[in-house]
Amino acid sequence: MNNPRRILQTLDRHLTAPAELTIFGRAALALGYADSPATFATTQDVDAILPLSWLAAADANLDFWQAQQRTNAELEPQGLYITHLFREVEIILTPDWLAHRVLLPLDLDAGELAEEELYPSDAAWSGIYDRLHTRKPDEIERRLALAFAHGDGFAE
Repeated sequence: MNNPRRILQTLDRHLTAPAELTIFGRAALALGYADSPATFATTQDVDAILPLSWLAAADANLDFWQAQQRTNAELEPQGLYITHLFREVEIILTPDWLAHRVLLPLDLDAGELAEEELYPSDAAWSGIYDRLHTRKPDEIERRLALAFAHGDGFAE
């Protein structure tokens, strides 16, 4: 069984309202690439990036958080979970990452997590990019401004 698919099918079953999810890491690679190493399908979790605009509408997303808790409770005996949920300022992303997501055509057995709303992120490759390219001052300033604006800055 493909663990990321099982986790997302379980989450989908618990959702009662539409939800959008941007996944990254091994789960995104296992679901997004047919020829990915088989070991990626054995990952025990699904990592996701939550846009700040989505988080700002906290009450509108209560269904997602409840579905996430139900999913984790149901899958706990198998050691599967969806708990690594990062705000976009906690992950190294390109400035216009939302516009560059790629849809994953998944058949999740018709729930509320529609296939056109599930995206793998470029974050899976951002660590490689950062090692290969020097950050320009404006990119560093943009990331610091985001961090400070959302309470993740550090005092000088």
